[in-house]
Amino acid sequence: MGSSEQEQAWPAMELTSSTLIAHGSNSGDSISSAESARSHCSTTPDPMSMSVDSFDVGYDSDPIDRFFHVSRWQRQLSSIQRRLRRRGASPQKPPRKEALLREIRERRQAVASRFREEQRKVVGTMRERQQRLQQRYTKQVKEMRGQLDKVLSKARLARARQIRHMVCFVLSMADVVATAFWLGASPSTFHHYYTFKCTALITGRAIWYRWHGWHYFLFDLCYFCNAMILTYLWIFPNSEMLFSATYGFSGMLLIAIPLFRNSFVPHSLDRVTSVQIHLAPAFQLWALRWYGSDGRFAMPETMTVIPSLCFYIIWAMGYVLNQFVFDRRFIETKGYPTLFKHMAVDMGMLKILPRRLQGPVASRVTFVLGHFGLFCSCLPAVHFPFFLHCIALCVATLWTFKNGASFYITYFWRVYDAQIHAFEQQMAQAAAESQKETTTVLESMQAENPSHTISDEEYDDADGDTEMDNILS
Repeated sequence: MGSSEQEQAWPAMELTSSTLIAHGSNSGDSISSAESARSHCSTTPDPMSMSVDSFDVGYDSDPIDRFFHVSRWQRQLSSIQRRLRRRGASPQKPPRKEALLREIRERRQAVASRFREEQRKVVGTMRERQQRLQQRYTKQVKEMRGQLDKVLSKARLARARQIRHMVCFVLSMADVVATAFWLGASPSTFHHYYTFKCTALITGRAIWYRWHGWHYFLFDLCYFCNAMILTYLWIFPNSEMLFSATYGFSGMLLIAIPLFRNSFVPHSLDRVTSVQIHLAPAFQLWALRWYGSDGRFAMPETMTVIPSLCFYIIWAMGYVLNQFVFDRRFIETKGYPTLFKHMAVDMGMLKILPRRLQGPVASRVTFVLGHFGLFCSCLPAVHFPFFLHCIALCVATLWTFKNGASFYITYFWRVYDAQIHAFEQQMAQAAAESQKETTTVLESMQAENPSHTISDEEYDDADGDTEMDNILS
């Protein structure tokens, strides 16, 4: 049925229903009407099979008949509508062409998404590799720069050390000339040069030793003696007692040169300073003793050793309290070197002592008593005459030269010996290679002519040709 027919059917159905209700209300015989309706409904044809004309023909017939016709037609129409709704709600299978297109589209999207994912992975991997390569390159550049800086720093350090040694060597040799000239030309004014030299060297050593943790050596007797001389020269020049006390240390200063192996090594500032702090004050005391009676400095008429003993005891008490009492634990904890450790351990004097004197207390007492005995053995130098005093200074100076020569000869001999050994090894290796090549040549000659016997002249010629080839190569 068309939509226009349905629109005409629904008002007709409503009209028939209202007519049926009105008719049922006016008729008294409801039972007969129902039975006639049933009989009529049983004989009524299918509305779906009826044409529009047949329906229109029966439209003017009995209202009850029209009602049943319309009801049946309405039920069938409702069933048709339900079936149509079910068909519309049930999924229909798309055509094969659309399914293939959809499948191709889905595959293309999957391939595209996979390609994009792989592209992202490749790009990420390339970025990671680029970052790793950049980091590796940066690390290698830093390492190369560090190695280059180390090489340059070593070169600069070696160059700076070389320049420092050259300057120290020149100044040391100039000091020898200046000291000899000043003592010969004007010994009474030598204290000016001594003050400048002693102040500069001891100040530099104090800074250097403090930097390396060797500053406890500055409490030794030689530095105390230099301080006493400077005090006498510039603070108490009229004190005869102070000069007597200071002059008594001259023998101890001279004996310390062979004892501590002071060597005159002009390129080494440390060794030159060690020589100067023992030899320079001895020269200054010599100049004061024999050429200082011009009225500026007070000279005693008779020399005595009592002031020297008193000042030595003062120094020894301060040294023992500082090194062995107050700062003993601090020195042992920090491992600072001292004169006691240098003489007992480094110089091996502790092993010479008997076992009962090798303890911590007994060894220190032995050190103090031995140092005092050495000082007392040098006190007779106070009474040396001019000639003997000059000889003592010359011997001490020559001893420093001898130790310096031993240092240089030992050093250069080691270098020379190493070079000689290297040259001998090269010569032995060249001789072995020459012998091997000579044997190879002779074996080849013998293989070419087995019946030929090699003479000594041919052997020498082959050996000579091989040596010439080695020389030319």
